[in-house]
Amino acid sequence: ASALAAALLRWGAGLGAEAAHVQVLDDDAPARALWARAGFTDHHRYRYWHRPPR
Repeated sequence: ASALAAALLRWGAGLGAEAAHVQVLDDDAPARALWARAGFTDHHRYRYWHRPPR
């Protein structure tokens, strides 16, 4: 997964991207750790409201 993340970041940079953003669920510790190792930090958090099914 780390190699794939690094490849995606290189690909974006090669296309001229100057920034990258990822969205990860707060309780997904493995994903959060993966992106932290790639240098990402928390920027902000989302909270979703939904109506339960009837």
